[in-house]
Amino acid sequence: MAYRIGVDVGGTFTDLVLLNEESGEARQFKVPTVAEAPVEGVRNALEEAAKYYGQNVDDILGKTTVFVHGTTIAVNAVLQGKACKTGLICTKGFRHVLWLRDGEKPQPTFDYKMEPPEPYVPIYLTLEVSERIDVEGNVVIPLNEGDVRRAIRQFKKWNVESIAVALLWSFVNPVHEVRIGELIEEEWPEVTFSLSHKVQPIIREWPRTSAAAIDASLKPLLKEYAESLQKELTEHKFGSEFLMVIATGGVLPGTSVSDKPVYNCLSGPTCGPVAGIYLCEPMNRKNIIVADVGGTSFDISIIKDGRIAYTRDARIGWHLIGINAVDVTSIGAGGGSIAWLDSQKVLHVGPQSAGATPGPACYMRGGVDPTICDADVILGYLDPDYFLGGRMKLYPDAALRAIEKKIAKPLKIDVEEAALAMYGIVNQNMVTALVDITVKRGTDPRDFIIVAGGGAGGTHIADIAKQLGVKEILAPKLAGTLCAFGMLSADVKYESVGAFYTSSKKFDTEGANKTLNKLEREVVDSLGKAGLGAEEIEFETAVGMRYPYQIYELDVPLGGRRILPEQVPELINRFHSLHESTYGFKIAEELVETIWWRVIGVVAVPKISLPRYEYGGEDASPALMGKRKAYFDGHFVNTPYYNGEKLVYGNKIDGLAIVEEVMSTLVIPAGAKAKVTEFGDYFVELA
Repeated sequence: MAYRIGVDVGGTFTDLVLLNEESGEARQFKVPTVAEAPVEGVRNALEEAAKYYGQNVDDILGKTTVFVHGTTIAVNAVLQGKACKTGLICTKGFRHVLWLRDGEKPQPTFDYKMEPPEPYVPIYLTLEVSERIDVEGNVVIPLNEGDVRRAIRQFKKWNVESIAVALLWSFVNPVHEVRIGELIEEEWPEVTFSLSHKVQPIIREWPRTSAAAIDASLKPLLKEYAESLQKELTEHKFGSEFLMVIATGGVLPGTSVSDKPVYNCLSGPTCGPVAGIYLCEPMNRKNIIVADVGGTSFDISIIKDGRIAYTRDARIGWHLIGINAVDVTSIGAGGGSIAWLDSQKVLHVGPQSAGATPGPACYMRGGVDPTICDADVILGYLDPDYFLGGRMKLYPDAALRAIEKKIAKPLKIDVEEAALAMYGIVNQNMVTALVDITVKRGTDPRDFIIVAGGGAGGTHIADIAKQLGVKEILAPKLAGTLCAFGMLSADVKYESVGAFYTSSKKFDTEGANKTLNKLEREVVDSLGKAGLGAEEIEFETAVGMRYPYQIYELDVPLGGRRILPEQVPELINRFHSLHESTYGFKIAEELVETIWWRVIGVVAVPKISLPRYEYGGEDASPALMGKRKAYFDGHFVNTPYYNGEKLVYGNKIDGLAIVEEVMSTLVIPAGAKAKVTEFGDYFVELA
């Protein structure tokens, strides 16, 4: 017997999916995250799984062939200002790049008195050195090595833990950054450092500088974390190196992630769309919205024509991570989101979360603030006696007291009305986020199916879909651990990107192919260090293209590993078509520029094969657990609720109804029809 394990450490819960590679059976487990010691939370999840199988952790890990891990440790460190103290070395005269950004302010306002957000690296920790390289890569001002040595020594006095280096045009000619790296190793060999031309060698100093600064600030932290987790797993008989999820939606060996830790940002949520593609493939659905409602956040992503959407504008708070990443939008809306009143007694929900500690009031673990989980209990959507499959009891009286004290009484309304308002507001927040990534980008959500993930996804998704006009929902049986499940299908990926400018006026295919050759060698070398041979690698290539003076490029697939002169017109037309589908127009006669080129090396991981269930007929009554009062269409209704563990392939359920899985709850509104698929998932058609 062999296992494959995926573990996703979230802000509230740590999710684990264990796949039996022989039978295809997948089991999910969920334990509270230990924020101050995430590895402990991973251990707790493993112990929960071992207990279920009547084994110990050594037995489980000794039979595990693949262990994939996603974590919010990098995101939380950046958001909460808990990353390592970092110094920045920059070109003289460009000390304020991280402060200026591109002129943004925290609110969409013209208030000239409003201060911009604080830079990721404080100004006093940003030191200038005399040097200059021009746009062609020529050395205009030689590097002043005395400036560099003085900066390093000053950082040492200030107890800086890591150093970032970002010089102008270093991606064209990195000679000065390379020399600064050598000087750092001479002056202070113990300190970690990041060079911008290694982290993100493309044009625009703010994204490149931001990526280098974040990368440097995470290096000591991620190195320690990866080594700690690997040690924990090895001590419990795991015989391989664990894999870490990265921002591209792929995985890399865990200890190599500390080489470029900025790619660990958004680890975890990036596997949501990977799971969405896998789950919708049997249904032949290519346009998919993945909506994951966890305890802390609402994470959403888009898949068009079977392709995951990527972005170079991904941010953590106001800090641009500056790398190519799966386009996941996150807002503070989840089961643990706290409801509160402002000074004018206007009701808000989130972004603050009660997390796992102290948690919602209904957990009875010290939480006193009303949360969405509390509202769901009051509205009858959650069964207090069957939360996490009955392993954790919820206390409706505690939920009632919290909502009554902080929301209902101040607003002079009853508790049920307050709970409904909380439910409606958080749903509206989620709808707004979905509109932002669909309608406002020229995409009609009505052409998509929604995959409802997260422990709280099924409780809210029908109302959200109805507001968007979406007619189809897929609620996976493993919804409560969707991202952890997606990790089991993620391929090994390594990305290398480089700058090379040419245009449709006189397209330099020779220069482009030289760039692609260089990037491909970097991919092969990096994956080779992880023990992967060149013969195992499949290559994906793309080019960043734009019309003149545009400030963003479109990511255009190249269609091959190299480009021939006769293929250039096809590439140009591909850009025009993509521009039209993205922005609603194209300028066919306009010049087209290429700014950067990208090569991704992919080593396919053997795909999982879930078991298909035998057809059990349409009658779902054997799974009926009873009826309870739940709020629908303006009043409480005696609503049938079903045990998801007893539902079988072919069963049909008409709304109003509630389906209770171990890790999630599915609310089926009036007029909706749900049926159990051959994989045990729930396909819901809305009226």
